[in-house]
Amino acid sequence: MQLSIDQVKHLAGLAKLDFSAEELERLAADLAVVLEYFQQLSEVDTSGVRSSARAVAGREELREDVVRDSLGQESALANAAGNDGEFFLVPRVMKR
Repeated sequence: MQLSIDQVKHLAGLAKLDFSAEELERLAADLAVVLEYFQQLSEVDTSGVRSSARAVAGREELREDVVRDSLGQESALANAAGNDGEFFLVPRVMKR
């Protein structure tokens, strides 16, 4: 399946990515190859295959729950790029 440059630009815009015209051409070709593989997968008959949420059948190994002290606020903020002594400070991502 071939993608147009406009479709690739739209996808890049959704991901908030900016590409040069050359990069868009290369991405269109690369995405076409990926979509071709998905097309091949959609043609595989899976009617006799039981649905599974895990790739490997078997018992799931779980660790025992143990109550422990939580990380203190000072320790949690120790390596933060920005903090006000009580909270993490991060750049605003939404407009008011």
